[in-house]
Amino acid sequence: MRIKIHKKIFFLVSYLLFSVFFVFIGKLFLESYISNEGYPLKIITAFIVLWGIALYVAIFYFNIPTIEINNNTITFKTLFSKEQYPVQAITNIQLTGKFPIKFFFMPHYFEGMKLEFSDGTEKYLFDAYYRGLWKIKIYLHKLFNEHELQPPVYNYFVRSETIKGNLFSLYGLSIILLLISVGYIFLSYIIALSSGFAFTFSSFFVILLLLGMAAAFGRFLNYVIFEQDRMIIRNYLFFWYKKIFAFKDIREVVFRDEYFRLPDGLRIITNEFQAHYYPFGIFNNNHWERLHNKLQEANIEIRYF
Repeated sequence: MRIKIHKKIFFLVSYLLFSVFFVFIGKLFLESYISNEGYPLKIITAFIVLWGIALYVAIFYFNIPTIEINNNTITFKTLFSKEQYPVQAITNIQLTGKFPIKFFFMPHYFEGMKLEFSDGTEKYLFDAYYRGLWKIKIYLHKLFNEHELQPPVYNYFVRSETIKGNLFSLYGLSIILLLISVGYIFLSYIIALSSGFAFTFSSFFVILLLLGMAAAFGRFLNYVIFEQDRMIIRNYLFFWYKKIFAFKDIREVVFRDEYFRLPDGLRIITNEFQAHYYPFGIFNNNHWERLHNKLQEANIEIRYF
């Protein structure tokens, strides 16, 4: 058996956009300084700082290893190095949990897995960085857990219950007003373009940015439905979205999970180690308590970090 997983292209694209953003800011600095005479040192300083940040982000990305595993070895390969270990040298595995990572010298905790080897080496692999990390988790789980515990007995609900959150809370109204503002600006831009306004790269960038903001903030408007033997995630803005999780397919949920200072969310990890994260920006403590009670009633395993 041979499994090879690569980094998500999303991170490469996002890091490249991050770099372009700083170059754009550098361009504004240059235009501002060139309009005034006698500031060559500031120009050089601005370029060094901005390109330094962009370079740091690029190096961070390329230092995330590509992983390959077969029956005998597991290999971690980056642009600059290659490490290989015998599979039998793995002494301990933790397939789910939060593990530390440093970015911009600030520690963060991401969902992932941890491998410990006989020579004392520890490797952390994060779900957010890889396509198909769950395949390696399944393989290692079968390899090191020959005697699987009996699955828990889940409880079923006779009546469905919807935990809707509060769209008219301060946070909910803020998101709604922001979405209305984004929609208004977007429509104004479209009308201006249809009236003969020149379509430029900047116009395209603004439209893309507005759509991205709407999509990003719309993700916070999730709510949850418990129905018989399943949990359903819906969204107020993306009303067509419907993700169904049967209780028997859920390995655990991470309750009130935090991700880069986004609103508290629910991370649902399936029996195949596929993680799905849903932020609930319109939930208050009462909604979270109701959600917690329903998860306990269903006998779903809850993790708090």
